[in-house]
Amino acid sequence: MMRSTCFTFVFAWTVACAAETPSTCYAPAAHDYRSQVRTIGQLPSSSWYAFALPDGRAVAVTVAIETPEPSSHYAAFMIDPADDTVEQVAAWDGSFGPMTLLDDGRLFLFESGDCSYVLVELEEGSATRKPCSGDGFNAELVWQRSRSELLLFGSAFREGIDSDGVVFSLDLGTSTLARLDVAVDDGFARPPDAPFPLCDGRLVFPHTQHHDGDFLADAPAVHYYDPAQRELTTVELPFAPDRAAQLDAGTALLIGRDNDSEIAHVLDLDAGTSRPVGLPDEAVHPMYEETLVGLADGTALAVGMSGALHIYSPDSEQFTRLAVRFAGEPRRLLRLSTGAVLAFTGGDNAIELFE
Repeated sequence: MMRSTCFTFVFAWTVACAAETPSTCYAPAAHDYRSQVRTIGQLPSSSWYAFALPDGRAVAVTVAIETPEPSSHYAAFMIDPADDTVEQVAAWDGSFGPMTLLDDGRLFLFESGDCSYVLVELEEGSATRKPCSGDGFNAELVWQRSRSELLLFGSAFREGIDSDGVVFSLDLGTSTLARLDVAVDDGFARPPDAPFPLCDGRLVFPHTQHHDGDFLADAPAVHYYDPAQRELTTVELPFAPDRAAQLDAGTALLIGRDNDSEIAHVLDLDAGTSRPVGLPDEAVHPMYEETLVGLADGTALAVGMSGALHIYSPDSEQFTRLAVRFAGEPRRLLRLSTGAVLAFTGGDNAIELFE
């Protein structure tokens, strides 16, 4: 039974009815899609991270790996579809690591090597690095649990012993990193994407991925993690999903492979059960995981191998090919708070908008 909560999750932003804990519930909003595509602008290089802001804008972050020093140069760009502008708002140097957008509007970057993190103020264009107490941890994913606590998923290493699939808690007030004792397997060790938050506080990782980065066709599963109870539940599936889109608070669309065949299922997020649904009339792009996104009306948008756009309808449980397509090859789709979808393309690093 789902535990009650008064939180409402709106797209990539959270609005809480309590001061301490961000929202975890997913609530699509009405949006009238016209099935039109237009170009917004261009980035100087490909985006490594992209986040939607509550005012309809988005922020994208590019990363240049510096050599021979093991450091990276970051640049954050504000994207405003209202006036088709792309403007650099911050830049800083540091180690590579997972990033998230905090509920107060700051970017958070965790640097695993020396246990430090960077807070980026987008309005001011400033970046502040802070040390944290802890070592021997390599973070793969960061998730904000409350206004003062972040969860970090990755691997720990100490005295020559590696441990995949561990969870750490970072207190933003004290900068203290604490390990949470949770036994997990390789499929959960390195989640490639942010999890789906459920209204009861659990996180669902709808991908199956081996710790070396390869998807496992012989280990299909989704993983449910309860931060409050520090419990992990693994639910087996009849195939290995490699991309997912949340349709509403209770369901998600999964696309993956069973041996050499592509397969799609709708997952009941609460029950952990799934059923097969129709596929697009061409395979989705196999190299980019973020080419499937839930839309604001409870449907989903997928990009095929040729770049064609397909809309999934939960009523018919089928995909329909649209007459429009992106000009470039989309490598990442991001739904904005307005309901429109940004596409970050390869080649010329153009930013296109589906609305």
